[in-house]
Order: sequence, then C-alpha cells, then structure tokens
Amino acid sequence: MWVGGLQLVGSAFAEIIKQLVGRSRPLHQLVPDSGYSFPSGHTFCTTVLVITLLILCLPQIKDQENQLIAIVIGVVWIGMVAASRVYLRDHYASDVIASLLLAGGYLLIIAPYAEAVQSKLRSILPERILKPWTPKN
Repeated sequence: MWVGGLQLVGSAFAEIIKQLVGRSRPLHQLVPDSGYSFPSGHTFCTTVLVITLLILCLPQIKDQENQLIAIVIGVVWIGMVAASRVYLRDHYASDVIASLLLAGGYLLIIAPYAEAVQSKLRSILPERILKPWTPKN
C-alpha cells in the first residue's frame, strides 16, 4: 500500500506541475502524444518506483556485489526510460532531467512521514493482511 500510495501521490504531483507549467511537446513525435511536456511523468514515476524498490530490497541483499548489481540495474532502467522519452521526441532532455530531480526531491520530502503513515495503516488494516508483510530482523 505504501508503494502504491507513493506512486499515486507522486503521479498527481507531477501532473499538477505539468498543468501549471504548460510546456508544449517537441515537434515531429515518433508516436503522437497529447498533453504537456514538462515534467516527464514516465521518468518521474519510474524513478520513484525504482528508488522505492531499492530502498525496500537492498537491506535484504547481504552481498555487496549483488547490492551493486541491483543498483546498476535500477539506474539503467531509469536511464532507458528517460532516454526513450527523448528518443521518441515526447520530451526535451530538460524534461527528463527535471523529472529525475523532482522525483528525488519528492522522495526526500515524503521519507520522514513513512513510519507515521505505515503505523497508521497498521492500526486501520486487519493484522492478517499486514502479517505477511512485516519485516523480519
């Protein structure tokens, strides 16, 4: 629920910025798309998802070499999405760079509230739903 909430709120945040800025998309798109260009929603949401997954998974990986491999895979994944948005001429390079920075800032702002939100979810949801997801030390 936490990861889904991060994605949902983050996507709304990116869409609000997109509507406020109102930057038109590049000309001659390879795959026609409508709407505004800045920031790239695909890049923003991919960055939030990958960083969140890394935060959740890296502590479970004990070998530093495997941790490094996971980080490299995450960075390549984000890079491929960002590059594809520019290649398809759906966004300018500045759109995807700004999306990376916005996603990082968004996660830094949200991080201090993670424990409070998770404890609230624990108090609302039945224990049988949460029990399989509780971390083992």
